[in-house]
Amino acid sequence: MELGKMGTPNPEATPVRKRVRTALIVLSLVAITAALFDRLFCIKWIGNTELTVEFAITDAETGQPVVGATLDIHSETKYSRPGEEDKFQLRSDHDGVARVVIPHNTCIGDTSGLRFTDIRVVYPPQWTILRINAQGYQKSEEFCFFDPRYRQPIVRLARGKDRLVVPIMLRKSTP
Repeated sequence: MELGKMGTPNPEATPVRKRVRTALIVLSLVAITAALFDRLFCIKWIGNTELTVEFAITDAETGQPVVGATLDIHSETKYSRPGEEDKFQLRSDHDGVARVVIPHNTCIGDTSGLRFTDIRVVYPPQWTILRINAQGYQKSEEFCFFDPRYRQPIVRLARGKDRLVVPIMLRKSTP
């Protein structure tokens, strides 16, 4: 209670404080209710996306693109490239990029009731790069997409379209 002149109670201060306290309590209850609702109604989903995988092949010393490099790839699962063989080849273009589009790549997620939480994860293909051959360059060693040296984030381009760029540096062969 606020005191006015000469120590007497101020009758105007008490109702204002009660209104402010009531408003704060109501706002707190609304926030707690919204947070509980958001966490209680969480949807777990599984879907697919069109994933474009690009291998950016460059010269380790100059950073220039390596044109015409051949990648021999082994797919660990049939789901990575539906209707195709376990092994396939890609070739880098004039920009040093070898690309492949996976039309129905798996993605999963969690979406909460009020969308405070919206998580989306795109699975990278389970591929092993058996070798990379390019004229004038050393042959690469076998590596897997899950190797931390090659792990890159998958970028969402649009709804249902994502891209994974895998940088690969080749060293020139010694004569």
